[in-house]
Amino acid sequence: MITSKHGNSELARVAAIALLLAVIIMVLSGCHKTPFGKGGDYHQRELMLVFVAAHDKQDLNAEENLVDWDNVTDGYKAHFIEHQLKAELGHKILSADIVDLSPAAAAHMNGYNITPEKFLSIQYDDDRPDRGNLYPMGQKDGRYWIAMQSGNPD
Repeated sequence: MITSKHGNSELARVAAIALLLAVIIMVLSGCHKTPFGKGGDYHQRELMLVFVAAHDKQDLNAEENLVDWDNVTDGYKAHFIEHQLKAELGHKILSADIVDLSPAAAAHMNGYNITPEKFLSIQYDDDRPDRGNLYPMGQKDGRYWIAMQSGNPD
């Protein structure tokens, strides 16, 4: 136990230094909080939060489980996992939000396995400027999923 003629002031000083060191270590170790936009309802935001948590844990399997794979070819599924989900795991998410489909985008959403209602918008810290993804999302069986194009989109 630390003792001094000043009583608990020495202990308080040591505790303050320990707290300061803990904060510095957290900042330098890359602990971050992803800024979230205010779009979407509770259930749509739930998908966003689970996606970001899975990404932060580098859990590819958890990300895959957020996608509705019904009526998606094996080749397209493998391509999406490899070139979208897995490729982005090496990048930190800078921000996430739920955004509306533009009228132009909505006009091209007829080939999906779930009717997209919104986009899950993810901005990554990639070297390319304005690097982000818009994942179409729709509701099925009482929850939101990332929607995929049916059949072979190529």
